[in-house]
Amino acid sequence: MLPVFAMFFQNLTSVQWWLSVILVGVGLNVASEYLKRRLLRLKAWQSEYALEQRESFQKLVEGLMGSAVRRHAVERRLRWFQWVGTVVLLSGILLVALAAAQAPNSWLRTPLLVFAVLAVAGAGAIFNEVLRLDAALDAVDEKLIADEYEQRGGSSSFMEESVEPPAGSLRFD
Repeated sequence: MLPVFAMFFQNLTSVQWWLSVILVGVGLNVASEYLKRRLLRLKAWQSEYALEQRESFQKLVEGLMGSAVRRHAVERRLRWFQWVGTVVLLSGILLVALAAAQAPNSWLRTPLLVFAVLAVAGAGAIFNEVLRLDAALDAVDEKLIADEYEQRGGSSSFMEESVEPPAGSLRFD
């Protein structure tokens, strides 16, 4: 054990060891400065993108507030996106199954897997838009309910009216 410590202390006293420590330290500082600038740019871009998304969402909600026709059109588009997203996702799953059924060295396997990945990614983008539209419709509904609640003077009778089941339906009290 003693020879290991002796070699360690001998290296600590060498000029080459100290020069390498200095060079590695300078290299780390230069790399950190470079990465810091890149990360700050990325953070600024992300903040701008998030602000644009919030503003776009607010414009969508405000546009839906005044028009029942527009809300109905968005609901139809939402149903269409749900259907298309489901078809695209199922297509991706089918392509994965077809690729798995191919022989390992088949030339057809790679294109099938590439199209499957693209289909699943496309389905993810479609479902992301579905979630955005659904959230906008929910926000509009919440604002409309709150506005009607305020118009009725904030009475609790409005809230009770809105949760009553339709006439003739079964009640479980």
